[in-house]
Amino acid sequence: MFSWSNFLAALASSVVAAMLAVAGAVYLSRRKQAQDKDERVRTLELQIALLTQQVSPLWTAAQAILIKQMTHYHAPELDALLRKIGPPVTLTAQEEHRLYVLLEERTKDMGALIDSSERDAAAMLPLIIRRVREEQHLKAQDTQILVVAIPRTEDR
Repeated sequence: MFSWSNFLAALASSVVAAMLAVAGAVYLSRRKQAQDKDERVRTLELQIALLTQQVSPLWTAAQAILIKQMTHYHAPELDALLRKIGPPVTLTAQEEHRLYVLLEERTKDMGALIDSSERDAAAMLPLIIRRVREEQHLKAQDTQILVVAIPRTEDR
């Protein structure tokens, strides 16, 4: 014989079971998405660390090449200041200012002793020195990369 109470009890337990199955599927799906995001973040952090290791020595090497190119017997004051660029950097603030003045002069006209390549090097060196100093400052700090997730909207 048909019983409405048995039918409603079976229907209610079926609905509860279906809701639990959907909730479980949603939970597992979101957990998998979170794991995927964590893995992508770890991969990006590794790539950034590798890039930093490769780029920092690049600027330091560029600085050394420019210094070598600009070192001459006929400019003893500039040569002495260039040697203090380091590593390690031992320039005082006054010496650094004087270095920039001498480099500016080198970009102008120094006669036949200085070619256009060396003038270009004199123009670039202050920028490279600042870049190397910034990178060394960042390395000295305990820098941490934070990744912020921005939810997608319909226009993106």
